[in-house]
Amino acid sequence: MDGNSSEHGHHRSLEGDELNRYVSNLPDGVNKIKIREIFKVFGKVVDIYIGRKRDRSGSLLTFVRFNGVRDAKSLEQDMNRVRCDHCILKVNIARYQK
Repeated sequence: MDGNSSEHGHHRSLEGDELNRYVSNLPDGVNKIKIREIFKVFGKVVDIYIGRKRDRSGSLLTFVRFNGVRDAKSLEQDMNRVRCDHCILKVNIARYQK
């Protein structure tokens, strides 16, 4: 595996777009270290925001920003299969890009 790809495909690039993703269905007590560990295989994680408020389903408002992503659609599909402890995470395009 070269430095420009991940285990899940070719999501990373030395140059590319910065993408902000909304992540829900995280288990209670999750922290930035755990989130970074889960998502680092998809690209360079440049920021993680865990809000204090919850969404309609009761999940913490959480955003993960990536840098250098070439294939955003493939990235999103692969990310929706990720687990954190007993939870299958739901990943969507963030409404507002920072």
